[in-house]
Amino acid sequence: MALPRRLERYLSRKSWRTKNSTRPTSSQRKTVPSTQRMSKQGYNAFLKCLKRQKLKAKPRRRKRRTTLLKLPAEIRNQIYAYALQEPNKIMVPPSLEIGPPDWVHASKQIRQESMKMWYHVNRFSVRIVDLDARVFHRWGQRIRDLGLGEKVYIRMGPSYNWRNLVEWCYAVWEDRDIEPLNTSARIEILVVVEGALGIAYDYRGSSWEQCENALENFRRVLSFYEPRWLDG
Repeated sequence: MALPRRLERYLSRKSWRTKNSTRPTSSQRKTVPSTQRMSKQGYNAFLKCLKRQKLKAKPRRRKRRTTLLKLPAEIRNQIYAYALQEPNKIMVPPSLEIGPPDWVHASKQIRQESMKMWYHVNRFSVRIVDLDARVFHRWGQRIRDLGLGEKVYIRMGPSYNWRNLVEWCYAVWEDRDIEPLNTSARIEILVVVEGALGIAYDYRGSSWEQCENALENFRRVLSFYEPRWLDG
């Protein structure tokens, strides 16, 4: 039987020719000499050999791509720390609408791992206007819920609003307040605020009425030096 064209091409490769043989031309390939004829059984056996060679051939290995989530947890935390740390303090707006960059929401695992790291590696600054510390308390509560301790700086402007200061003292008396890392304010305002908050801290084991009476006595003393404390 005549060899099929596919087998004829295979036999005409360089590996099947000797060094002195030449590559057959297109006209020579059309006619198959009698010396290259084989039986049907030999042809089937030859095809089986070809299949065995293909099965034994090793598949090409694909290069593995290393992603962020495939790295060890220690290395991922170092990457998060370098990528999320800001060089300056982050100002906290009154709306508290602030958070890490958008890329942390790429997946659920990245968001869970990097969200707390953003609070841990950065410093935050809260501006207290007119001694209204509600923004400071809400942000401090968020920090405490994450178990990060004190990570807040305070900036206060000049103010003599005694009512807002009493509400701040009430938060300290209820243990809803956190201790800031540093407070920036005029020295006379800073002394009064620290004195009032210290009274509220000392009266935590007592009733609020007793603490309020102590704050009122402290206010009368302040009025001798600054009468504007009696206006608020």
